Amino acid sequence: MPAQLKKAEIRRHNGLPALFVDGRPIGPLCFQWENGEGQLDSGAMLKSMGECGVEVYLARTFISNPEKTAESFAKLDEHAALLRKNVPNAMLIPMIWIGPYEEFGKKYPDDVIVFDDGRTGGWLNPGFMWLSSPDTPRYTPASTAWRTEVSGMLRQLVNHVLNASYADMVI
Repeated sequence: MPAQLKKAEIRRHNGLPALFVDGRPIGPLCFQWENGEGQLDSGAMLKSMGECGVEVYLARTFISNPEKTAESFAKLDEHAALLRKNVPNAMLIPMIWIGPYEEFGKKYPDDVIVFDDGRTGGWLNPGFMWLSSPDTPRYTPASTAWRTEVSGMLRQLVNHVLNASYADMVI
């Protein structure tokens, strides 16, 4: 059974737009972190931010390949667990990045962008998109296959979060 969700909305407060959660205005501070090891102690950073009064946290999850959603969801779960441990009353906004995957162009060769010079690749920063090569074909958002895959992954993610132990944190 999913947890009772928080109600988040943007409405005017003192004449300006503000985030309200369960009817209460939230200050304009939030924190995004990347789980790290070594010199980067994510838990200590989160604890410190919570002690300073930060209530809203952004956790990034990248979904790409419909056959590897469990990996993406596990990263979000890890972020939420670390946040709950260090800032028990925190509120979480999942930041969802949607990107390409290497096999898309092979599965759907007619659903990739073709540039004027005939290239189907052309990623300026493939590492940023977790691609091994700049020549990886670019999907087109006009692709029915891409939209179908993305909508399916988003549905899975929503269902996953609604049934997760941290659903009560999510806004």
